[in-house]
Amino acid sequence: MLIFGTNAPHSRSLLKKACDNQGWTRIVSRPPSKHWALQTAVTDVAKGICPQRGTALSVRALSQELAFEATRIERGTLHNVVTPLVSVQLDDTTSVVSVLESHASAPANLTTLLQQGYDNVFGMLSSSQVLRAVQSAIDKLGGVMLGGRNVYYLPISMKSDWDSFRTDACLWKYHSSEMIVATNPETVAHVVDQLTTEVTTASNELLEKIAAGDLTTEASKRLARSAKELIAKVTRYEESFQQEMAFLRQPLENAMQALSVSSLLSVSV
Repeated sequence: MLIFGTNAPHSRSLLKKACDNQGWTRIVSRPPSKHWALQTAVTDVAKGICPQRGTALSVRALSQELAFEATRIERGTLHNVVTPLVSVQLDDTTSVVSVLESHASAPANLTTLLQQGYDNVFGMLSSSQVLRAVQSAIDKLGGVMLGGRNVYYLPISMKSDWDSFRTDACLWKYHSSEMIVATNPETVAHVVDQLTTEVTTASNELLEKIAAGDLTTEASKRLARSAKELIAKVTRYEESFQQEMAFLRQPLENAMQALSVSSLLSVSV
């Protein structure tokens, strides 16, 4: 199955809900603080108020809780000229942004712009964050990236799980289409090449960590889980393409054996 899509911001809560439904944790980043989200919104909106060349924009916190003021500063010979642009406050309970004061040149929809700006920063994931989350989801489902940042191959056996995740997250911009790769040797070879790169890199990292020694019991368990997941992934592709990939499984099985020996030695000491 081929998956492709476009980069676009998306709701943090929708994507988190979809990941939670699949039992996936730590894929969606936590929302920023309200303080940072409000400051960012004020900074972005204030840039368009009374713009002047040779001036600097300053945004500072006010004494009130969750309140900021933006000013434009023009450096003078004897003293600086400070022009207040906008001061705002956020209701901590309702998350509603209120304008306390504003410059005469501020747009009529200033409050709306500030509220939208705050909501976007606090409740939305950037396009790059969405892309990373989708990549992690595809990886969880056993897919591989096919060179492009928005093109992946996923075994058809995982189609229902992908459809469920995409529906829960309302990721309609990420589409999928079924394709028969067994009749296309070039496609099979490309998928295997990408899988080989991914698994080989992971195997080398596992072996390097094991060789370094001093692994705690918990660290050994984490590495063992990673190796098992990769072996299961290789097995799934062996079944999909009906070809043996011992060259990929062997390093992972070696890592599992090394971890077993390491665990035994740590217990016997």
